[in-house]
Amino acid sequence: MRKLILLFVLMAGLSIQVTAQEAQEYQLLATSRTSTMEDELNAASNDGFRIETVMGGKTAFGGREAVGIMSR
Repeated sequence: MRKLILLFVLMAGLSIQVTAQEAQEYQLLATSRTSTMEDELNAASNDGFRIETVMGGKTAFGGREAVGIMSR
């Protein structure tokens, strides 16, 4: 349930700061083409983000997309 809420907030285009020992920033990527996902992953990686998880399939908003969550 917690992952679903986090995913929903990220899909709304918001950047989240989590306060723990160190601030964590997340970025959500969602594309319907794998070549676009590759470009987006590379661009985010160049900005210092690292992959947390990636999955593909139907999304809650009705579509087939590759979805990735990155953090830094």
